[in-house]
Amino acid sequence: MNESKKEHFSVSKVEKLVGLPSSTLRYYEKEFSFYLNIPKSVGGHRRYSNEHIQKFLYLKKLIHEQGYSIKEVKNKVLADEDPKRFRQEIDLLLKCTSELAEENLRIRKNIEELYKRINDIDEKFTKSKGFIKRFLGQ
Repeated sequence: MNESKKEHFSVSKVEKLVGLPSSTLRYYEKEFSFYLNIPKSVGGHRRYSNEHIQKFLYLKKLIHEQGYSIKEVKNKVLADEDPKRFRQEIDLLLKCTSELAEENLRIRKNIEELYKRINDIDEKFTKSKGFIKRFLGQ
C-alpha cells in the first residue's frame, strides 16, 4: 500500500490504543528507534501507522506484562527482526555507498579539471604580463 494512503494516527490516539502515556511512547521511540522507525511529517509531527501500534503493543507486552528489561527487549527485538528486511537495508546501503563513491570520483575529476583550467589561466596571465611589460618597454 502506498505510504500516503496508509492510515496515520496522532500521539493521543496511539496513547488510547496502546494504553501507555505519550512520555512512555516517546521513550520507546528513542530507545527502539531502530525498530519503530517513526516518520515525521513536513511539519515535524510523528506519523504513527497500524504497524507502529502493533510494535508498541509488542513492546508493552514484553516490558510491562512479561517483565523484560529494556536491554533484554532490545536484544529480543534485534533477534526477531526479519533477515529479509536486513538484507534489503544492506543492499540499500551498498547501493548508496556505490553511488556516493561514483559521485566522489566525479567531483575529484571536476576538481582536477578546475586545477588544469587555473594553471592554463595562470600561464596565459604570466605570458601576457611579460608581453605587456615588453610592450610598455619596462
